Amino acid sequence: PTGFSWAFHLAHEAHLTLAKVALPTCPLLRDRRPVPPLGGPEGALMIYADNAIHMGVVREQVDAHRLVLSRVVNATGLDTHEIVEAGTLGEGLGGEVQR
Repeated sequence: PTGFSWAFHLAHEAHLTLAKVALPTCPLLRDRRPVPPLGGPEGALMIYADNAIHMGVVREQVDAHRLVLSRVVNATGLDTHEIVEAGTLGEGLGGEVQR
């Protein structure tokens, strides 16, 4: 409904690129593609513009991935915001995940 925005698209692609550099083996949850197994050793990651939602079943692994990606993003001069540690209830981008 809001149409296409180059600024939004480029921000999203930049974040995807940084995620692939920071966590090259972590599967990405992508639009119109099957959901990767969340119980795998890497969990999964969903990027939406400047949002990164880390998912998995091992709390320490999810937090470790969040820290790795945050460090890479911060090293480029971009700030992170609304940081939430891993838990059994998650909310992001209008969706909610519960155990």
